[in-house]
Amino acid sequence: MEIIDKIDELEKNLIKRNVDDKLICSIEERLQLKFADDYREYLKNYGIAFIKGHELTGITEVTSFNIEYVTKEARIREEEFPKDLYVIEELGIDYIIICQNEKGEVFQFNPKQKLKKICDGLLEYILNESM
Repeated sequence: MEIIDKIDELEKNLIKRNVDDKLICSIEERLQLKFADDYREYLKNYGIAFIKGHELTGITEVTSFNIEYVTKEARIREEEFPKDLYVIEELGIDYIIICQNEKGEVFQFNPKQKLKKICDGLLEYILNESM
């Protein structure tokens, strides 16, 4: 729960809502992957959040931030997008997508460049000012 404690410390105006594990599991099944533990905790506690300038994907009806919709769209739009990754943030610059794998590693995907690991976990990504 370190990630939740740190997010609560960083942002006092977040709306906390509990998201059911069954809903999270059903999204994982439809995407045919597993979320990292830190992303799962984030989803369970917030559903969606904008933290330190990061507009993270989550569980929402707003398609541009919906984890399932955004990840499926990335797979359709970019053939090279790895099937074992899910989108945690779309930067909106040069088609750069920030994504994560089941182990928690965070990557930068750009169709014009090689997949690049940028962080070991979601919390590190959130805290890194240069992202």
